[in-house]
Amino acid sequence: MAYVLNLFSPETWPAFLNGSRSVSGFRERQYGIARDRVHVGDVFLCYLTGLSRWCGVLEVTSEAYRGESLYTEGDPYVIQFSVRPLICLTPELSVPIHQEDVWSTLSFTRDVEPNSSRWTGILRGSLNLLTPQDGEFLRTRLEHQALEQRRFPFSERDNQRLAALSSRRRIDIPTIPLVRTLEEPPSSEFGQVEDPEQSLPTRESILVQARLAEIGATMGFSVWIPNSDRSRVLEHLPESMRGSFRERLNLAYNDATLNTIRQIDVLWLREDEIIRAFEVEHTTAIYSGILRMTDLLALQSNIDIKLHIVAPDTRERKVLEEIRRPTFRRLGLTSKCSFLSYAKIDEILALPNLEHTVHSVLSNYEVWA
Repeated sequence: MAYVLNLFSPETWPAFLNGSRSVSGFRERQYGIARDRVHVGDVFLCYLTGLSRWCGVLEVTSEAYRGESLYTEGDPYVIQFSVRPLICLTPELSVPIHQEDVWSTLSFTRDVEPNSSRWTGILRGSLNLLTPQDGEFLRTRLEHQALEQRRFPFSERDNQRLAALSSRRRIDIPTIPLVRTLEEPPSSEFGQVEDPEQSLPTRESILVQARLAEIGATMGFSVWIPNSDRSRVLEHLPESMRGSFRERLNLAYNDATLNTIRQIDVLWLREDEIIRAFEVEHTTAIYSGILRMTDLLALQSNIDIKLHIVAPDTRERKVLEEIRRPTFRRLGLTSKCSFLSYAKIDEILALPNLEHTVHSVLSNYEVWA
């Protein structure tokens, strides 16, 4: 797998975000490089020129091909790849290259003064290859940013550049107002703000959380659901189960660990001990659940909690592939976090005498990386 640079402008990146996010395009003169250098399974790391920010991670799902103009009739981006968006951040959520942890880590910036231009060479053209170390770092850094959703406000210089672009557009994309798109992120399942009440995938994940809560409560555990989801989960459960839900967590961990634990989709507890933790990944980027689990392991390496990623059956291979990644393997995730499919959750819920069943029965249904 190669990590390949994919440059976007403050105009084309919002166009990509507002489109299908399934195709990335390049100029005709880049066809030879695109054909020979980029292949299925490679990863585009997206960089926002003008604002000098890392904004996305796209998995390449086709070889290069010639297509129609991508954004508007006559635009030059006709050499194309089909892609699967893994992380897409709006400009204000994108990570500045001058951010200290980024600048001091990348091989082409760490030994260069920030006010120098000697670091820009590799970023002057799309389809340049990044080193595996730089690629892994950027991918992991953007994964964490997709979870953290930290805003990096535009500087005065950034705003001047955006104003200049608005006054001399190089591509006519009349349906995408540049400034509004930058200030108001479009809804998205990949690192963006979305309205859960209007999201079908979110409603499905709420149903799965409710099933997990019902199993746990029936087995005699108390259940934790994050505050943001609790009321909607309770709508799908009988009134008699409300007493099984925790309003707060009284756990002997530091604040950083507690903040991570409170965001996990479902917890089963016995008194003040967490027995099992579940992250539900319906259509969102798989990284969000895995990263929360790895954050927990990084904060408390000796923590003894059984961890599970719960997702549709069709996502089993992808979940296991991600758990096996070296970054996660080093934290011990392969031996502490398993996969449970939606179908297996339904099978467990349908077990006769579930109230007399011990939670170790889950070992008959989980899959390990």
